[in-house]
Amino acid sequence: MKDQTYIDKVIKLNHYITKTWDPKMKWMWGEALYGYSLSRLDEHFNEEIYTDFLKAYVDYYVQNPPRVDQSDTAAPGLITYQMYKKFGD
Repeated sequence: MKDQTYIDKVIKLNHYITKTWDPKMKWMWGEALYGYSLSRLDEHFNEEIYTDFLKAYVDYYVQNPPRVDQSDTAAPGLITYQMYKKFGD
């Protein structure tokens, strides 16, 4: 039961973040890890709870290509790949 309480808190926090944060987060490793984890939560629950937020993130950087010159700026490709698998564009 204790584990479920933590999971519920994490889900509630993710809902809050994706409803209040600008999806144009930095194109960096930390944001990539967070975004990728959101995409995996969508897959786990077989829902598209975070897809709009992640697609907006990717769409922004498709229109405004980031500088990718180190491993930290390559990691957001994970989110881009997840959205490509889902939408193909």
